[in-house]
Amino acid sequence: RYLHLGAASCYRSGGNRDDLLTRLDHFYQVWDRKLSIKPGVPILTLITICKNRLEHLKQSLPQMVKQPNAQVVVVDYGCSQGTRDWVKAHYPQVTIVTVDDDPGWCAARARNLGAKQAKADWLCFIDADIVLQGNLTAWVAQHAKQGSYY
Repeated sequence: RYLHLGAASCYRSGGNRDDLLTRLDHFYQVWDRKLSIKPGVPILTLITICKNRLEHLKQSLPQMVKQPNAQVVVVDYGCSQGTRDWVKAHYPQVTIVTVDDDPGWCAARARNLGAKQAKADWLCFIDADIVLQGNLTAWVAQHAKQGSYY
């Protein structure tokens, strides 16, 4: 189950295909479970990927962190702007994944690495330049349907 908020319209596998298939297999195992709210377990994991987009992240991350019952994961894909240090200093509750072994950029690999850290059944891939408004977690809890992608 996932949502993707950003310019891309679909999720494509890249990098390690087996990782994606394992994660999708987990999704299919939980399709039939009703969305339930359990204390201490996030409803939604927000995953944002970043390569030299710190200025965007400074605007978007505060709104992600405000989401109730949500885990936030930032994938720092070789950022040269000190992104991981800034996130650690300002938002220590955010999970940071670092990629330092690829001088290029692979959005699909970054999303897969972020998804590995997810604690929620629902994932939301959100681009670093998208600033959330309102309570996305409440919307997911109320409207998300089993077997659906948004």
